[in-house]
Amino acid sequence: MTAQIAAYGRLVETDKERHHITMRRLECCRKAQRPPEPPDNYGDLKKAVDRTYAEMGMDGAGDEIWRNYQDR
Repeated sequence: MTAQIAAYGRLVETDKERHHITMRRLECCRKAQRPPEPPDNYGDLKKAVDRTYAEMGMDGAGDEIWRNYQDR
């Protein structure tokens, strides 16, 4: 007795058809997966912030404000 698999609205009976359906299902599952999320790259963020500060004429201004903490 051969196992029958329903596919495309009809039953398949041969090994070749079963293999085709299995490969098609695996391909669909693979395509449905989300790609891995890229890691955070803070170096690129710092470059973008520095470039924006330079365009606004604020480059170097943050050094005096944020780097000289007063001890309490």
